[in-house]
Amino acid sequence: MISSSDRDYWPYQSNIRNVRLVCRLFECLATPFLVRSVTFGPLSTQLATLTAISRHPVISKSISEIVYNCNLYRPTRSLQEYQKEMLEAHGRNLQRMRHLAHSQTPKLNCPASGEEYLELQAAFSLYRLHYDDQTRMEASGEVMARLCCALTRMPNVKKITLSSTSSCYLGGYGPTSPSKYFMEPVPAYNKAFLHTVRALSLTGAQVPELDMELNVFFDHEYSHLYGGVFQGMSNMDFGHCCDAFRGLRKVTMTVSPGKMDGWTAGKLAVILSGATELEDLSFYSCSWGFPIQTSWIFGTTTWHRLTNLGIGHVTLDQEELLSLLKRHSRTLKDLRLYRIFLTNGAGSWESLLEGIKACLSLETILITDPDDLCEEEIYIDPEKLDDYIMGNGPNPLSCETP
Repeated sequence: MISSSDRDYWPYQSNIRNVRLVCRLFECLATPFLVRSVTFGPLSTQLATLTAISRHPVISKSISEIVYNCNLYRPTRSLQEYQKEMLEAHGRNLQRMRHLAHSQTPKLNCPASGEEYLELQAAFSLYRLHYDDQTRMEASGEVMARLCCALTRMPNVKKITLSSTSSCYLGGYGPTSPSKYFMEPVPAYNKAFLHTVRALSLTGAQVPELDMELNVFFDHEYSHLYGGVFQGMSNMDFGHCCDAFRGLRKVTMTVSPGKMDGWTAGKLAVILSGATELEDLSFYSCSWGFPIQTSWIFGTTTWHRLTNLGIGHVTLDQEELLSLLKRHSRTLKDLRLYRIFLTNGAGSWESLLEGIKACLSLETILITDPDDLCEEEIYIDPEKLDDYIMGNGPNPLSCETP
């Protein structure tokens, strides 16, 4: 605020104009540091938050990432059904937590007192409230409409992330449940994927990065993006996918092996082929050993800007993988291979490394937990690998290598 007495000391009245310019400059400098990311889910309160942020004249310009929380609540007809499903889900999650982090969380049992039974009833009521709200938003088309409006009003969005690592509650997102008897929603990446590509296609928003995050607590065949999304895909949705991927420069896909017919159809390869500006591509399975052919996923496309490639937790043929790498020998600089099972038997990794050295000029390479489906364990020393691929050292898997 500038008072009239302040202006009396200024030699020129036009200096107020300079103050306005400074304020605008400060706004331009400060805007990127306000709110960088907005998270929403298919609940009315989350969609209202997304809309409010997108309508703000300043904050909407600072948003560079939209996180779509794709967890969905399932229909439950009765308290008894809810209790059964909740205990089963808790047991699965507890087993997974103990495997990953050696958690000492005790197993959840049926309510043993009247107070605990009331807590179970309250959790069931809250779960039903979430489910009804989510169903209403989906049926009315609000999820798609709000996402489309947000994309048109937030001009600086550079990344869309599909995530299931945060849980939605009426008051917002939180790391803990409101009750130990509250059943967590389950990931629904297929539906979130379709909503996202439709919104990108309909709005024409130029968002260069799409990331489908891994949720380590869900690794079954339908827990992430799975083949069913392509198996029953309509021509209209297929067109939306092609339009949406056309402007992408970085794609990270975490998938599940469910509905193999959807993967073998090769629709994903056609969709990815339209991303002519693609620079960074990662394809990971949430569970080990997902059997694929490179033609199903990557087709025969050569992306002339591709510099980074990551593949993980899949089973494939050595020659197919090497053919994919050779097609990008001019541009590929960073290669990441995680837990790859080669089907060619003993010696296939040694041959693959020879092929990589011969055809690629890499700057970085990372290979972890390689396997050739034989009984002997394979270990590739990272330093020896770098020395071989980027230097003049021996093949780290050669019999002559010390």
